[in-house]
Amino acid sequence: METSVPFSYEAKLVRVVDGDTCVLTLIKKWHLDFGFKFTTVHDAALIVTLRLLGINTPELHSGVPAEVVRAKAAKVALGELLAQGTLRVESVKTGEETVDKFGRYLAKIFVQPANGVEFEVGPKMIEMGHALPYFGVGPKPV
Repeated sequence: METSVPFSYEAKLVRVVDGDTCVLTLIKKWHLDFGFKFTTVHDAALIVTLRLLGINTPELHSGVPAEVVRAKAAKVALGELLAQGTLRVESVKTGEETVDKFGRYLAKIFVQPANGVEFEVGPKMIEMGHALPYFGVGPKPV
């Protein structure tokens, strides 16, 4: 697996799909300096479905009642984490591995609370007991 320098984007939450998937608006700003004391700032926005890189959460539609309960709790937990501050997304994979088999982009999501230290969401979901580590190889842990 080849990785590259991550692209980093400011992001806004559109909605939480499940415990490891959400829809975000990615925002990229860039400055264009023409000289002559003329500089412009541009914004570009893109709505994307992102799957958190490195974790797996229980499935909402598994058909196993106990797993569905855990999946609903993971979805709520993800929403609460993403609501704690400003969001930043890093896309770290390149080539064909940029998206998973469902077309979701794989990414790391970070939250910067107003009065706190930035944290990565995936490891926090593991720490809270809502997710297990998973990197796309072998059966998914649930």
